[in-house]
Amino acid sequence: MAKMRAGVDIAGLMQQALKNVQNDIQLAMHREVAEKLGMVTAITIQMQMRAKGIRRAKATGTHLKRSAKEQAAANRYGSMLDTYYKVWRQQDMNRDMVFSGQTLASYKARFRNDGWKNHHYWEKKGPGSGSGNDYPGEHYIEASQKILRREAPKLIAAVARRVLTHPKYFKVKHKVGV
Repeated sequence: MAKMRAGVDIAGLMQQALKNVQNDIQLAMHREVAEKLGMVTAITIQMQMRAKGIRRAKATGTHLKRSAKEQAAANRYGSMLDTYYKVWRQQDMNRDMVFSGQTLASYKARFRNDGWKNHHYWEKKGPGSGSGNDYPGEHYIEASQKILRREAPKLIAAVARRVLTHPKYFKVKHKVGV
């Protein structure tokens, strides 16, 4: 009776297949998590600004007190409450970078978060004294970071579930010469 031997290393083939699957899943998760994280960060910053009482100048009526030139600039560039997110895919380093924040008026929003010293925004320092010019910070960035630290693991787990349940949707398409 002849003995049958398997001349194929099944364990090695399984390891190769799992390595390819693992690489595809990691790349798909990385791209999906970057998109979701950017969007969630921008929305969280916007919500925390509103929760801290920061409202648009058009909503408070102070927009009409600006000069015509400043009103035109505000209409062109938008409000500091407008947030955006961008995922920048760097090809040579093979990594994604996520930017989230305010629009072109981000310097105003940053000062609003940290507080500023500006003579236009006088604040009372006590009974009868209005000589101080410190504007306290609202600290909405720190509040947003707390929320994101708490929510990021859930977001990553949800993306992992979605990628694992629909692997064909996230399969990497390789092109020759690219």
